[in-house]
Amino acid sequence: MKHIFILTSIFLFFFVDSFAQNLVPNPSFEVYEECPWDVTTYPQKSLIPFWYLPNNGTSDYFNSCAKFLVNVPNNFIGNLWAFEGNAYTGIILKEFHPDDTTNRKAKNYREYLQAELKMPLIINQKYIVQMHYAVATYSTYAVNRLGIHFSNHKIKKRSSCRVLYYKPQIQLDIDSINIECEIWHELTDTLTAKGGEKFITIGNFFDDQSTNHYKLNIENLNKPLQDNINKNGLAYYYIDMIMVRKIDN
Repeated sequence: MKHIFILTSIFLFFFVDSFAQNLVPNPSFEVYEECPWDVTTYPQKSLIPFWYLPNNGTSDYFNSCAKFLVNVPNNFIGNLWAFEGNAYTGIILKEFHPDDTTNRKAKNYREYLQAELKMPLIINQKYIVQMHYAVATYSTYAVNRLGIHFSNHKIKKRSSCRVLYYKPQIQLDIDSINIECEIWHELTDTLTAKGGEKFITIGNFFDDQSTNHYKLNIENLNKPLQDNINKNGLAYYYIDMIMVRKIDN
């Protein structure tokens, strides 16, 4: 009887988990091969296990095991604990420099995150999609463009660091801009799958002209830090805990 009870318990665990399964692998970025020691300075294919960089942008990885630039909660771009666990990622949604800045990146520079789902989405099936994001403390701007795109095939634009022109099925309300820093916000919506979607990509899928930005109030910071923030001209966002889960009818 004892063995039957154990086997039944294991079966029930996997039976329940199959209905509540998050299809996003490494959803809060806790799995990593080595502790990060610096920001991402050169284009690379992968960031951490299961997460890739679809273009030549240099998305960053932050973890509490790290020191200085990419630590959690204190890092080069702000101060914030992870929404869940000890890690999160960071991406540039827009880079808008003052005219006198000479070290700017290319116009329409973008950074993204991409992963392969644990299984393809089922045609006409409804899913709940959820992501947590935060405007970094030392971000120059907040913007109205952040979205999630689902595709049947992996997006590869390795020759460019600019906008990926794909239509996000899930996105922020473009008529307003959330300007609260140092706090996690939630983007949640439902998706009806067309069928076969297997990859999830996160970022800003619109060019600079179509992306509204709001300059954040940094008057409470010291003057040298204000100067650096203004010079950077970034809309920099932290990303954590992403979920794609089937909605049972």
